[in-house]
Amino acid sequence: MKKSSIPEFERLFKVNIPMANEFDYYMNLLLQSKEYSYLPEAIKHIEDLESILSDRYTLKTYKIECMDYLIKYIEQTKCYEDFQNYDLNSLPKFQGKDLRNSHFANHNQQYDFVSLDIVSANYSILQHMFDKKNELCYDWRELCAIHNIHPALRLSKSFRQYVFGNLNPKRSQTIQQSIIMTIVELLSEKFYKDIIYISHDEIMFKFEKYDYSQIEEMKKEISNIKLPIRYTPFKVEHVKNKSKIVVKNILNDNGSHKYRTLFGVPGPDFYRYYKEYIIGQPVINKDLYFINDGKLAMWII
Repeated sequence: MKKSSIPEFERLFKVNIPMANEFDYYMNLLLQSKEYSYLPEAIKHIEDLESILSDRYTLKTYKIECMDYLIKYIEQTKCYEDFQNYDLNSLPKFQGKDLRNSHFANHNQQYDFVSLDIVSANYSILQHMFDKKNELCYDWRELCAIHNIHPALRLSKSFRQYVFGNLNPKRSQTIQQSIIMTIVELLSEKFYKDIIYISHDEIMFKFEKYDYSQIEEMKKEISNIKLPIRYTPFKVEHVKNKSKIVVKNILNDNGSHKYRTLFGVPGPDFYRYYKEYIIGQPVINKDLYFINDGKLAMWII
């Protein structure tokens, strides 16, 4: 990958590369976790895109051009017109909730957790609720492919968010909130006491012990919600002397280990905690670098 492409690669795939000349080092670290298993494909697509871009394009200018094209295309669709005209006044009032820190930091009571969220929420709302003519296809990547958007951008969650961040995101969030509140209502009889977190696109539950039958019951209760819903079970492990930093042990549906990920870690601290708590390796100087106000900085420990 060209050194000039690395900053845009970071933005597209939400990774942190403090020193561009150590790109391979940081990639090798990240690839030791299944959480980042998508990175080899992402790198392959970025390098392919670099090879076919003309001299007048950079990765950033190509991204902006594609983003502008998709925004203009979606804006002229019938489904977007219906989305814009949708009456928001009758929607249920959103009531957020956040008890995560108190439950994550509770050393006396160990809980298991399940996160429920709307998959690709900004796209899914528009496609599933308003797209009667299949103007947006059945999948975001399919839509990008039909419009000849390179796979390097199709694979990027950030790219999709850039696009929909310019398509009345406040209205979309209001509709997402109403769907979340509908799900909360449908699950209230059996699960309300277990809810510890409600946001515009996610609900989180605590259980004394996770069992897949809990997810099966949720699916049954909200079967009328015609949106793609993802269920993610996980456990929490505490980080010594850090009340707001925890390690999430993400589980498969059957309760077996999938991968571990950090929660609540500030960006500049990422690699030193990642080395110690995710891949269990000694911290070296390269793990202490971070960018501060556009300049390379280093923790002194």
